[in-house]
Amino acid sequence: MAASGFASAIAFGGSFRRHGFAIGTLRIAHRCWQIYWSHLGLFLAVAAAAVLGTRLAGGIDYVEELHLQHFFAEPRAGVAGLVTLTYVPNYFDILPMYIVVLALVPIVMALATLRPALALAASVALYVAQWQLEWDLPAEWWSDRPWFFDPFAWQLIFFTGFAFGAGWLPEPPGRRWLVWLCVLLVAVMVPISWQPLSSRWHWLDQLGQQLAPFRDKTHFGVLRYLHFLALAFVALRLVNPVRDRLGGRLAAPIILVGQQGLP
Repeated sequence: MAASGFASAIAFGGSFRRHGFAIGTLRIAHRCWQIYWSHLGLFLAVAAAAVLGTRLAGGIDYVEELHLQHFFAEPRAGVAGLVTLTYVPNYFDILPMYIVVLALVPIVMALATLRPALALAASVALYVAQWQLEWDLPAEWWSDRPWFFDPFAWQLIFFTGFAFGAGWLPEPPGRRWLVWLCVLLVAVMVPISWQPLSSRWHWLDQLGQQLAPFRDKTHFGVLRYLHFLALAFVALRLVNPVRDRLGGRLAAPIILVGQQGLP
């Protein structure tokens, strides 16, 4: 998600800077439209494969396995929910989230023309507001299940990457104490987050349960954000000494994948 934000700052942020706000917004709208139709096409392809697989394989109901039975039982409600994104089936959560997050880019760019810090503050404010007001988007019409990835929360990590890609945030200093603090945070999160290990000790399991709201995946708990920042910082410190070698022939395929990751 942060990598997508970084790539978006280069691809779309450049359009805003070079061609103006209107063209930049049109590019964002076009990408949202592409992702929207990709989401619909992907769902229909998987739903068809589930039906055919159930008929051909036998013994396994793939429609039930993918929790698509409500869609086939009530196709009118299913289609209406699918095209309005009020029905986001299980395992189809990521592309709708990207649509909403990308739609926020013009707002962030408009604020950045006044001051980049204002754009970053707006992203943080939206994250905090989501936690306080619980702006959950409905994922299905027969229950109160929300989107698995709440875009108003996950936009924080997207625009963190966007801010670094746009040059709004400088590379953090490589102070030794900061490196070790990040290593410590990453190490501490392993026994807390890894259930096979935490379940061995009652006190550790209890600690994990108490920290569960801060590790929540749907609403991108703040510990997830801090863990990502720490892990990214440690990776940066490890890569920096060999950064000059990353332009070689062996690294070229990896670089190409990174450059083309957004499309």
